[in-house]
Amino acid sequence: TPGADPIISGNTVIVTGTNGSSGVRAINLQNGSEIWSKPHSRDVNTAISEGYVYTTNWDGLNYSIVKRDIATGDALWTNSQSTQTIALAVSQSQLFVAVRSDIANATTNGFVSIDTSTGLTNWTYSLPRAVQPVGRFSVADHFLIAIIFGSSTGLSPLGIQDPNGLIAIDTRTGQILWARGWGTSYG
Repeated sequence: TPGADPIISGNTVIVTGTNGSSGVRAINLQNGSEIWSKPHSRDVNTAISEGYVYTTNWDGLNYSIVKRDIATGDALWTNSQSTQTIALAVSQSQLFVAVRSDIANATTNGFVSIDTSTGLTNWTYSLPRAVQPVGRFSVADHFLIAIIFGSSTGLSPLGIQDPNGLIAIDTRTGQILWARGWGTSYG
């Protein structure tokens, strides 16, 4: 069963399976032959940058992110996370991760920046209680722009009252730059 969307880098297609059905695979774009295959659990999201593939993983107990060499599939580092990793993006030697727990225990929702060389966490931005990232976000220059949702009570610390909105985070520091509800803003 397919997992994350296929991603193409050069002459390589990276595909993942769900529930451990097919792991992470590199496929030759020209002829469809398998270059390498590695076991992987489930809950897979994928990002590619500069010859490396980053995948999320959930083994039933723990969440993690793995950096692999796209040519060989060798794991170069693993970063453990305490909550579900729902989206990835790579920019300027940082891997950005949207993390989300279930809404009933929404104390660990937000974003994490990981150094792509070392796998160490640079910073974590926690959203207010009862606010979650949707999973869609973009990174450019020093901005991480994300769609968020939650109760109006949860959004109040961000200065907006709408249950849905956007936030901008400084990718260098992990500090919020501004927040905007679909009808109000501050910053």
